[in-house]
Parts: sequence; C-alpha cells; structure tokens
Amino acid sequence: MPAMPTDATRPPTAEIIAAGTELTSGQKLDTNSRWLAGRLGDAGIETRFHTTVGDSLDDNVAAIRTAAGRCDVVLMTGGLGPTLDDLTREALARVVEQPLELDADALTTLEKFFAGRGREMPERNRSQVMRPRGAELLPNPVGTAPGLFASVPRGDRSPALFAAMPGVPAEMHVMFEQQVVPRLPTRSAFRSLRLLHCYGIGESATEEVLGDLTARGRNPEVGITASAATITLRILGTGGTFEEADRLAEAAEVEARRLLGKVVFGVGEETLESTLLQRLRDRGETLCSAEVGSGGVVSQRLAAVPNAEAAFRGAVVTPRNRSDELLGLPGGPPFDAVTPQHAEALAAEVRTRLKTTFAVSVVADPDQLTASVSPEDAVAYVAAAGPDWVTSANVTLLGNPGIHHARLAKTALNLLRLRLRD
Repeated sequence: MPAMPTDATRPPTAEIIAAGTELTSGQKLDTNSRWLAGRLGDAGIETRFHTTVGDSLDDNVAAIRTAAGRCDVVLMTGGLGPTLDDLTREALARVVEQPLELDADALTTLEKFFAGRGREMPERNRSQVMRPRGAELLPNPVGTAPGLFASVPRGDRSPALFAAMPGVPAEMHVMFEQQVVPRLPTRSAFRSLRLLHCYGIGESATEEVLGDLTARGRNPEVGITASAATITLRILGTGGTFEEADRLAEAAEVEARRLLGKVVFGVGEETLESTLLQRLRDRGETLCSAEVGSGGVVSQRLAAVPNAEAAFRGAVVTPRNRSDELLGLPGGPPFDAVTPQHAEALAAEVRTRLKTTFAVSVVADPDQLTASVSPEDAVAYVAAAGPDWVTSANVTLLGNPGIHHARLAKTALNLLRLRLRD
C-alpha cells in the first residue's frame, strides 16, 4: 500500500464521487456521500468536494482525474455492476493507463456466490472481477460487486488513494468499514464535531451575536446553517489528539451557549419536539395539541418522536370550518376567525378535554399557508396553555411558503419550551 505523507498542519483531503445517471437526473437521492463524509471526518480526513457524475465514460474519467489532482483520497460509489452502464472499472483503467485484467481468485469467489444460491453465474458478471493492472479488488461479503483500491499517480507528488465501492448503501457501508478504513492514510489531525441547534433567531443575527467566534480560519471552526427556520451551529475542533480537538469544540460550545442564551434548544440529532417531550417525560408531565387549518403539522412532529406516547397524549386536527362543531367552544365570534384569542381558547379547551398538563395550538388560514405569494397581512397564531396560564404568539407568513408549516409547528413547540424554561 502506498505511503501517504501529509502536511502535519492539516488533515488529508478527500473528494467523494457518486456515479449514476439516476443521481444526476434526480431520480434517486445520493445518501452515500453524506454518510462517507461523516466517516472520513471521524478518521481525521477533510472532505473538500462532492461530485456527482452520470453514466458517461469520458465524464467518469474526467471526474476521477480532477479529484485525484486536488485531493489525497478519492472515494467513489456506484458503477461496479455487471451492466454496460457500469463504467468505474474502465474509467479507472484509463486514468492509471493500465489494462483491465481478470482476477482469477475473485472469479472463483463470485462463481461460488452464485452456486450457493442455486444459480449459474451469467457471463456478463465476469466483468465485475476485472481490475486495472496493479489495483486491488476489495471483497464484498454481502453482494456480487467487489470494490477497487488503487493509487493514482500525480507527477512529482505522492499518489492519491482511490477506492471504489458499490452504490448499494448496505454493501458500501460494510466495505468501507472493513476494507477501506484500514487503507486510509494515517490521520495527521483529529477532529471533534458538535452541532448546536437554535430557534427564534435568524442566520445573520446569529452571526452578529457570536462575533469573532465565527471568524474564518479560527480553530475551532464555527459555521452557521439554516434549515426550515432552525439555526444550527457546526462547531469543528481540530487538534493533535482527539482530546485536544474535543476540548476546543467544548469551549466554543460553552461560549456559544452563553452568547445565544435561551434560543439554544438542542445538540446533535435532537429536535424541538424531541427535547420538549424528553423534558416532559423527565417531569412526569403530558402534552396534547390542537390545530385548525394547518393539517396537523404539530401532531405529526410530536407523534414521530420515539416513545412519544409517554408524554404526548393526542391531538385534535380540523379544517377551519368545522372547529365550532368539533370543539363546541361556547360564546364569542365564529371560531373560524384567525385570531390570538381563538388560538388561546383552543389550547385551553383541548388541554381540559384531553386531561393533559399542557397543550399547544395552531390557528391558520390554509389558503394563506399554501399560497405561492401570501397577502401582506397574512398571519397565523400559535398558543400554549398550562394549568393556570395561557399565552400566544403570531407567525407572519412571509417568505418561502414551503416552510410556513414548519415555522408554525416549531413556533408553537418553542412557545411551550420557553415557558417551561422560565
């Protein structure tokens, strides 16, 4: 296996190539690259590029050459099957300028694979055990397609390491862990990644509050991303040992929490709904929800949390024009009006009906939620209620209508979270 000298001041770099016209056409989603990038980070290797390439031999050759020219490690998924559109073997052979050769041992293993299933191996499958001269075939214990491992010359620089794996995630995961990880270059730096989630603040406002913590070139690196109104801080510490990297990341997390205060709600894979339900479970308390016009976005999120039933006791979800009939709220104007008073009354009533400690509610005009361009005065209301209190907040329906439902659900849940925090 070729040595991989690396600059001691930086980790090795990597590019991930996902092959297949089904990916470039949008017919399938590339989940392999995300998974591999996370595993490379664990190994102290920095992923610099993600490339997706269709089923063109020339394009595959160009993608591999470009990746090897700019990164120390190239990982490729897909293109190892037996059909004519599986081009990874031939593309690699052209890049390293070596002929394809049949691997006799791998052929025997493949024939036994088919025989063990009572089938005769199709002649076309012989192509799966072809490899460029000098390359290795990587065993695939759960499928028919071996992987490939090779070094790609880069002139007067050390060669890039290239590994190709099946596109089937279950096969790729096993091959990466068992065959590729032991062949990766020794890490020159260790990394510790922490994710800190916030709600109730915008992306630019977050950067302003954090100040120098997000400065470029700083260690740890603190990046800010936004997804459906949730702000996530990506805190990445780098050090000579994992403990050093983790200490740096921890210090940055502590400072970010101090600066951001109550808008921080979770870490890692936690969501607003999971953190809220966990807190209620810990306190022995319960929650229900009621929604008018929003299609049940709050209840869907709550019900999807593992072990949700320990704290989430049910929901009332109704179109706007049937809320009076189903809930029977006494007095006042028709309940199909979108007002904060109705949101509060709804939360208080459903809490009593379902006998829970707390309730959250949403009252919205479904036409405004789904309009491509909402009216200037478009607004919905959320509320939270407890044994002796009720509070509400408005949600202005501006911007991308694709996140209106998410914002409604998160604002309702966050309203209760903040009340419990106080």
